[in-house]
Amino acid sequence: LWAAGVREELLSRISAGECPGGVHLSGHSLGAAVASVMAGTLQNEAPETFHPYYMSVYTFGEPRMVDDDTANRLHQRVNKLRWVNWGDPIPAAVGDAFGYKHFGTAREIYKKNEENYTFTVKHQDYTSFTLAPNKILAHKSSVYQERLTKCGGTK
Repeated sequence: LWAAGVREELLSRISAGECPGGVHLSGHSLGAAVASVMAGTLQNEAPETFHPYYMSVYTFGEPRMVDDDTANRLHQRVNKLRWVNWGDPIPAAVGDAFGYKHFGTAREIYKKNEENYTFTVKHQDYTSFTLAPNKILAHKSSVYQERLTKCGGTK
């Protein structure tokens, strides 16, 4: 993204006053990891601009991708909300055994019954874990959208 000029374009728009409401980054799965890495990099490069009141990150089904120290530092510096479907194996991939962590506030979407879902706030590195092969379906972006709508979100 840096080589493609995304950083320069973003900084140019900010300096031109085109982002008065702040910068919002989001993504699903690998796109979520890219949004998080981009947010961490921007915050490290220009903390006076990319502070938690100006930049927000929203991720869905994000895999772990930073070490423990980096996760703890970014958890304090980046306003990030991570959505995790109960049973989605991807956020649990590359776990503690390899030294990777999540940062940001986690919210787990949990099925109460066929038509109702709920979400609860979890700890920073939270991820549900299951070995059931059919749970890979919980990772699809359409499943995140459907479940969030059934949590009382907007359609």
